[in-house]
Amino acid sequence: MAISAADQAQALRPRQQELLAQLERFFFSHGYRVATMSDLAQELKCSKRTLYELAPSRKALFALIVDAWAQRLRRLGLEAEAVESDPRRKLAAYLEPGVSQTLGISAAFLTDVRELPAAQAILDNHQRIRMTHLTTILEDGVQAGVFRNIHPRLVASVCLAGIEKINDPAFLAQAGLSYSKAFAELYRLFMTGLEGS
Repeated sequence: MAISAADQAQALRPRQQELLAQLERFFFSHGYRVATMSDLAQELKCSKRTLYELAPSRKALFALIVDAWAQRLRRLGLEAEAVESDPRRKLAAYLEPGVSQTLGISAAFLTDVRELPAAQAILDNHQRIRMTHLTTILEDGVQAGVFRNIHPRLVASVCLAGIEKINDPAFLAQAGLSYSKAFAELYRLFMTGLEGS
């Protein structure tokens, strides 16, 4: 049975949790391919052995970080949405971590995710889970008469297609958008399209 990143993070010592936070910042900025395990150990001021206690390879470390980030984003979205009762606020609260938790993510990070099958699989699964829950929020909003009479699953699928485009670093460069700003723009378009008669 696989151990989730969240369960693993709870079992880690404070120093290991600190190292994972530093690794996340490094990987968000640079991706993983720019550094060897020796480079990472030097950057984080730790031993290679300490890094190997976290994961057996640089790729596995990167996948661990991607998984922990995705799980955190989902958790924050669910927690924020759960305290709201109005469907518009529920939706906005659920989507917001897609903006705040993507700040600082670089093209190098996105390229490395796309080129590492394990990381891409984590991201794809994360986005499917998010869109499944998004469909439920949309259904509730349509039933409450707050959102237009749209097809929730179709709208969530269109949103997912937009997200898949945003995951392409070449598109972001052509559009002149950061990852976080692209999510903010997509979500603004999404929210505007749902409201009204």
